[in-house]
Amino acid sequence: MIMKRIILSITALLVALSSLTSCDDWLAVDPKTQIGSDDNFQSEQGFKDALTGIYVLMTGEPVYGRQLTFGMVDVLGNQYSSFTANDRNYYQLSVFNYESDTAETAIDDVWTSQYNAIANVNNLIENIDIADPLMFENENYNIIRGEAYGLRAFLHFDLLRLFATAPSSGGTGAMGIPYVNTFGLTVTPSSTVGEVLNMIQDDLDVAVAALAEDPVIPGKTTTTSDNYLRDRSYKFNYYAAKALQARVALYANDKSTALARAREVIESNAFPFVPASQVVVGVPASANRVFTPELIFTLNVTNLGTLSASWLIDGSLEQLGKTPDEYRTVYEVQDDATAADYRFRVLTSLVNTERYAVKLDQPEGIPTAYANRMPVLRVSEMYYIAAECLKDNDPGQAIGYLNAVRTARGILDNLSPALSAEQIQEEIFKEYEKEFLLEGQLFYYYKRVNAMSMRFSGTVAGDAVYVLPRPDNEIEFGN
Repeated sequence: MIMKRIILSITALLVALSSLTSCDDWLAVDPKTQIGSDDNFQSEQGFKDALTGIYVLMTGEPVYGRQLTFGMVDVLGNQYSSFTANDRNYYQLSVFNYESDTAETAIDDVWTSQYNAIANVNNLIENIDIADPLMFENENYNIIRGEAYGLRAFLHFDLLRLFATAPSSGGTGAMGIPYVNTFGLTVTPSSTVGEVLNMIQDDLDVAVAALAEDPVIPGKTTTTSDNYLRDRSYKFNYYAAKALQARVALYANDKSTALARAREVIESNAFPFVPASQVVVGVPASANRVFTPELIFTLNVTNLGTLSASWLIDGSLEQLGKTPDEYRTVYEVQDDATAADYRFRVLTSLVNTERYAVKLDQPEGIPTAYANRMPVLRVSEMYYIAAECLKDNDPGQAIGYLNAVRTARGILDNLSPALSAEQIQEEIFKEYEKEFLLEGQLFYYYKRVNAMSMRFSGTVAGDAVYVLPRPDNEIEFGN
């Protein structure tokens, strides 16, 4: 089931039309209409609206609103274990039967939706690259351009992680995916994994340079008259580009680059660990369940409460969960009442005899600052990347990075300084399993290290599991 080419038709760009005056307006809109790119990109506001439309596309259920976070990718990572053969949505994916109708539909929707977003990004990039920078206020030209290049890299990287062999398995010369960097009626053949990784890093280099004055950087004071540069964690900001550079470099086994980029994010101190006072509170609805200070990049999913309730809490669509004993195994809990880890105490909930993940729950009374946030990149991953890059040559420092996250999660027992490199790697695995529940990163971890098995699964892994089949037909975006 290999798609040999992609046909990109020239489509109308989805845009969010709004004056975007209040601090949350741009987060709440839906694409209202379709207008041609020649009309849309005649003003700074047109570029802003186009970029907003891309972020809205990314919140859709086929991608980061569900399937690429707590849905399909976490099912593939064996983060849930409660499926039966009667489950209509995820059972076939949970047993890696990619040829079933339900699995094929979900996989095809990811491919199509992701490349649709990329087509919109390319439309923006081609227009901003020829636009007059004087049309824009202050640093808006560079920042909008940097976000667009960063998003193109980000969207392609997740496609690569899903639809191509990992470097640890097939090497960088294996077939990758089409890296689409033009907008129009074009045919884009697949590049090798190594070529795609290079193009991702090239786009990220452009993004980092363009975002050099991003106000997310401590000490930068770039402002605009309409406060457009507020809430930078909702946008693909400078540190999101740096964090993705670290993630991509580790995937390519370039540990020196991965370590350097991860440290840049950590040492910026722009994303401090969430204080315990925000997590362990008297009124559970007030708890900061997604640890917002640590979010480098997050998406605003306006229907997150409905999604969480339907899939994760009451299971009215399909129960996505583990058994209570499995939760205890993952979080290394002997007694629920004395569990130290906030991720178990606050982010899972025991109801009768079942335990549920409630990280994404949106209870009545949740503070606005914590609501509707879908984590995409968080600072703890940078600590794990740094630890993995140091485990062989500086195990003491690697353990220090892991202990920093564990302490921030309420675990006061530090890891032993005598751990071997293999034991450190095992602790890193356990952290991915705990930290990224409902965030879709564990499957990518298993694939990156070419694990031959997954916890709680009897399936022997390998490329038959780790490489998703592409759609049979050629994909044509738009009308």
